[in-house]
Amino acid sequence: MRTGALIMASAVLAFGATQVRAQAIGDIGVDESASANTGLGRSNAIIGLGVGASPDYEGSDDYELGIVPFGRFSWQEYPQYVQFGPDSGSRTYQMRVNVMPYEGFELGPMLNYRRGRKHVENNQVNDLPNIDNAWEVGGFTRYWIPLGESESRPAINVELSGAADVSDAYNGWWIQPAVGYRVNVAPTVAITTRAFADYASGDYMDEFFSITASQSARSGLREYNADAGFKDAGLTLGVSWGFAKHWFAGANATYKRMVGDAGSSPVTRNAGNKNQGSGGIYVGYRF
Repeated sequence: MRTGALIMASAVLAFGATQVRAQAIGDIGVDESASANTGLGRSNAIIGLGVGASPDYEGSDDYELGIVPFGRFSWQEYPQYVQFGPDSGSRTYQMRVNVMPYEGFELGPMLNYRRGRKHVENNQVNDLPNIDNAWEVGGFTRYWIPLGESESRPAINVELSGAADVSDAYNGWWIQPAVGYRVNVAPTVAITTRAFADYASGDYMDEFFSITASQSARSGLREYNADAGFKDAGLTLGVSWGFAKHWFAGANATYKRMVGDAGSSPVTRNAGNKNQGSGGIYVGYRF
């Protein structure tokens, strides 16, 4: 297992120019809601740092470690916010801006950084052409549905997000429907679950999972053509604990199953593993 670090949020902006080894970005899901007293678990300003592990490429069975920052900022009691951090389902580092003035309904633009595929542990996959790191632009919407007025504050949410490559790395797009559940099991402890699936365009699937005849001859992996379709489905479980007035910590684990052409690709089926695991721990400060 290789290790690496991403210490500052500004470092994310430099990834396109410098290759940072062993970033487990996109695999430390964060729930900052425990012990919150505004809205559905939001505070005016939150910053934190997480440590996580994830496959070194999509479909791999080799894992790596990384350190990533996260944060969320809003103004007074207004529901609009700016948020940055990793997304455990899409394997991206995201910045989201909620523009909706309504409590419980979120909608806005999204800017993502997606790590490509290069310098991986598997020799056969490493013999395939490198895939560049990508910048993606898209949007998201999420709607929270409270399930009662009890102190446990149970709620479910439905979400849809998606983005397209704007950096000429893979020239495709993806969308992700998801449903989540959150409940406080103690005044300062929250449990979350989230089920999701990812649909990817033909260009995305071709770049990450297809193998041409010449690539097959070089890598030893059989020739394969991947088409558009659902590429994975998964479940994330998390816990967050507000252990002091301004401090919280948590942990999460994600299981994802590669499906369709992504699961059948030799990149996954022969050189990697259809069963993908990831997870992390984090600590944050609430202003």
